[in-house]
Amino acid sequence: MMRRFYIDQHEHGITNFALGIRIKKTRADSVTNQQIQSEIEDVDKNVKMLREIGLNGPSWIAYFSDAICKWEGKWFDYFPLSKSLDDGYVKVVKTLVSEGKKRGWEPFLIVPGDEPGGHKETLEPIKHYLELIKERVPEVKTSICIGGGMRKGGLSEYDALKKVLDVPFTSLIREDLLKAMQTDNKKFWIYGGASGGKPGEYAYDRHATGFYSAKVNPSGVH
Repeated sequence: MMRRFYIDQHEHGITNFALGIRIKKTRADSVTNQQIQSEIEDVDKNVKMLREIGLNGPSWIAYFSDAICKWEGKWFDYFPLSKSLDDGYVKVVKTLVSEGKKRGWEPFLIVPGDEPGGHKETLEPIKHYLELIKERVPEVKTSICIGGGMRKGGLSEYDALKKVLDVPFTSLIREDLLKAMQTDNKKFWIYGGASGGKPGEYAYDRHATGFYSAKVNPSGVH
């Protein structure tokens, strides 16, 4: 089914793609090399399949935040900050980046959290891990959702994070945030830009990934 999905995208003019890695239910300071390699092999199978189909444009491999937080229900809580967790997280990221280079993966995104605008208690740990990555693995790009899922706000957390944030992605929100990102020459993405083909939501898709994206000129859709 995934192969058919990507073939359909290719036949409709899509040339690039993004894939995600998540090491679930294990803290970064407890992750084993076997777990890391297992995630790498799963992603690599998809990369090879996509290349075979003809999706040969720029790609992004994104590593998400599970190893530094505990998912509960609809959201998550960060583990207390510690040197062992920092060291473990950096080790995971460096291993993924190193293996990605060997396998010909394109730019690597680090996403150490989600929507601090909607969940303000996560802003400080997100900032901590963005700064940590910039200090110790500066060759990778960092990313986070600005503005949260509430379709409002965004400027305050963008200002707090922009020095260590390479690729912000944002919902259909305020003009002042879009202008700030454009002024800073950030290659921002649109977040939640497509419904995934849910019945009754095609009009939203046409607006979000069509007219809206044409107007604000993002570099990608998340």
